[in-house]
Amino acid sequence: RRSSDLLLGVTRRPDLADDPDLVGTLHSSLAIVCAYAGRGDEAIEWAHRALADHSATTSVVLTARQGLAFGLAHSGREREAAQALGSLSISQTSPPPFEVELVATRGGIRALGGDLTGALRDLSAVVGWSIAGAAPRSLPNAYASLADVEYWLGRWQAGVAHADLAISLANDSDQIWELPFAHATAARFAAGRGDFTAADEHVDAAALAAQLAPLPLSVFAARLGAASVASIRGDWEAVLDVFR
Repeated sequence: RRSSDLLLGVTRRPDLADDPDLVGTLHSSLAIVCAYAGRGDEAIEWAHRALADHSATTSVVLTARQGLAFGLAHSGREREAAQALGSLSISQTSPPPFEVELVATRGGIRALGGDLTGALRDLSAVVGWSIAGAAPRSLPNAYASLADVEYWLGRWQAGVAHADLAISLANDSDQIWELPFAHATAARFAAGRGDFTAADEHVDAAALAAQLAPLPLSVFAARLGAASVASIRGDWEAVLDVFR
């Protein structure tokens, strides 16, 4: 909340009009910050403001489109969210960096909306591009989302490896907010294989990361991971305790 409040304070400065280049950056930043905070309607509003400037830089457009897509997804409008990212091809050999980011975003949103096949295609493309040299900032989340999709599709060998990579990449890049989802995904694989010691370690790591980066989605991912492990264990009272 503090980040968005600070940015909102800047929007009220009387001298803001003297720096038009800052306006787009400010609006797109508010869009993505509000999206990460789970405030979908505000994210949508700020994204539209940023995208209304047809002279906006590529960076501003990328951030605003991601903020718009996340805002729509958090409002339960996953199909619109994917459409908001535009027409993106995954058949390219070496796409521009901003398109890699947008495909990663689309893949995560498709997974959230239950389009596992579409998500698998998008996220696999992102991983392939990263192996070829692309370095999207969202790569930890792309790996975690891919692992989550592979869990539900029964591709556990690949999923376990991708969940471990997501954790490693999030740690290496100091993206603490990505660790709850990555650890929660790894926890489900471990529990599904009967390794509850490893599963509990991942649940604890997810909870710790969520405390350090208490974004709504991070907290939710950590709690959902704990509930999933408890349900696999058959401890239904623990499942209820997670959300009390």
